[in-house]
Amino acid sequence: MRNSISRGKRALAFGVCIAAAFAAMPAAAAPIATENSGAFGLCLEARAEQWIASTSQRLVMEDPVVAGFNDASVAAWAATILDTCKKEAGPGDAATEERFVKHMAHWRDHIDKAAQLIRQRGGSD
Repeated sequence: MRNSISRGKRALAFGVCIAAAFAAMPAAAAPIATENSGAFGLCLEARAEQWIASTSQRLVMEDPVVAGFNDASVAAWAATILDTCKKEAGPGDAATEERFVKHMAHWRDHIDKAAQLIRQRGGSD
């Protein structure tokens, strides 16, 4: 009995490690749009890219509005974009929605990385 408990704990620990490794991977490594996501996935990806580009430019220009962004405000924006893309491109699949939500959960990383690239180029467009 004790051996099966140890195996269960090891399996749980292994699962937690795998989940942590996937969570630590950059969200940009997995695109939002895939062959199966169609127009819906392309809509989500385009909107996310536009938002990240404009927000990173505002960050570089030290726009105080960006300082007010938080997880809740970005989640509300993401929910609006999901609804907008469903209206514009038709209903999508749950996997595409999940990829979009996971991608946007890393919004700070995305805008910081894009802002860094803008600064390296010497300023905003």
